[in-house]
Amino acid sequence: MSAFTIDTELVGGKRLFKRIESMNQDVQDFGPMFNTFSQNFYEQEKKQFKGRGVGDEGQWRENTPDYETWKAKKYGPGLPQMFMAGKLWPSLTTPVGPASVHIVTHNALWIGLDPNSLQYDYAMQHQHGLGPAYQRNGRQYSPRPVIDLTAAWLEQTTNQIWDDFIIDRRAKLTSQ
Repeated sequence: MSAFTIDTELVGGKRLFKRIESMNQDVQDFGPMFNTFSQNFYEQEKKQFKGRGVGDEGQWRENTPDYETWKAKKYGPGLPQMFMAGKLWPSLTTPVGPASVHIVTHNALWIGLDPNSLQYDYAMQHQHGLGPAYQRNGRQYSPRPVIDLTAAWLEQTTNQIWDDFIIDRRAKLTSQ
């Protein structure tokens, strides 16, 4: 018998793991499921950045002309939205980025950003529309969520994990 607790800050994350958690008594090693979740998470994050907001929260708002001018002077011209020093993107789209956290064990998954990193602070500001970048000239600008996992993504990932690991595992047990 295995025991683990799902603790996630993902919107809809509890729903994602509800079916998996129901198998708690039968599964000894959740690592393969967590690896599948991780691969899907990184792919969704790549889509989120390349599409400039493809999740349920919608497209990211355009940068203001003043901000684009400042950004071009400081970091160079032509950088896409949400790219400056080049650390947030790889930290959220790969397990080996400069601020990535990716730890998988038989009963736990930690994925995302190191909470002690600047990238974590920047991501939280973008995620929730906080800080000076979102409060200028007496205006509150809308957030640009860097993590925006859609209901469709959650359903697809849940089904993939269910099909690949739970149903496959049951089939192997019944054929023995």
